[in-house]
Amino acid sequence: MSLNEYRMLAQDFAWTNRAEIGATFVTLLSSIWGRRFWLGSQIYLAFVCHAIPMIFFPETCLSYVKLNSGNTDAVHIQLVQWIGILIFTQTLSFWLLSRSSDSATETPQLWAYTVHMGCMGIAKAFLYTYSSERSGATLHYRPLSLIPISLSFLINLFYALRSQDWAVNFEQVSQRNKYIHLDAILLLAFGVIWFAFPSLFLNCQIAAGSADDLHNFLCHIIGAFLFYHAIMSICSVSFNKDDEKDAVIFLHFIGYVMLFAVFAVRHIKNWEDVSLKNAALISAADILLIFNSFMAMNVDIDKYLTETLIPRVKQVPQDLHKILKAKTGFNTIFQHKIGHTWQLV
Repeated sequence: MSLNEYRMLAQDFAWTNRAEIGATFVTLLSSIWGRRFWLGSQIYLAFVCHAIPMIFFPETCLSYVKLNSGNTDAVHIQLVQWIGILIFTQTLSFWLLSRSSDSATETPQLWAYTVHMGCMGIAKAFLYTYSSERSGATLHYRPLSLIPISLSFLINLFYALRSQDWAVNFEQVSQRNKYIHLDAILLLAFGVIWFAFPSLFLNCQIAAGSADDLHNFLCHIIGAFLFYHAIMSICSVSFNKDDEKDAVIFLHFIGYVMLFAVFAVRHIKNWEDVSLKNAALISAADILLIFNSFMAMNVDIDKYLTETLIPRVKQVPQDLHKILKAKTGFNTIFQHKIGHTWQLV
């Protein structure tokens, strides 16, 4: 390795350490203001730092976490965009649920995040065990510390166990709830496939044996997000209001359509390399999710967009203002409830 290569590696390592320290600091700071602020900070940061860049700038995101030497392919880009879409639907469903007067809607999100972060930690831990050992693998850049993700897992678990809002009832029976149950089962099944058996999907997309560590890692991450959405689906059955269920199911429907659109665009651009059999298999799975979520919705789509979703999104700046609002000093920011509310001044 030349002197310049050593210098570049040292610079990358130093930058990575700073990023890890910053992420750890933000995680700890967000956790001390209560579970609602903790959930909100996770969602807004995920939307701004991950969802938008991954959907619209996947190549840039790939250069940030690229593990193997060589060029990224169309499947890398597709997987990154899929992750961005899953984060996008995750954030929008939180915004809609945050209007709920029933605090029990927060508990499923905490448990879903706990499982999700645990799976993310496992996926990142795998990278440390095999990425540097495989022949031909060149570490380009790896800002993948386990410290922030482990902290996030523990904080979500703490708030979930501490929650008193366990108003979950799986005994409600209706035709709509049957579709929601099926949505959760499908998401769970696909999550297991993506997380534990990524080669089943990758063999339908690229030549057998040509998948690299980054392909597998991105599949693990998608599996972790599918577990999150599966938990939210099954818990939404017990939500008291239809608009609370729609906040989950409607966004799942939108997400499935976006996933299918990204998949279709990639195959149209690379039509000469497409295996119709494999494309039909993946399309059938996505169409099944789209159809089932459509049947689970109990709302007119146009009405829901104009009366619920769009007005709620317009309130996002107000939500951010409330979160970041501060008077002189640190009053109204640091508030902690231990029998009574006190303020740090």
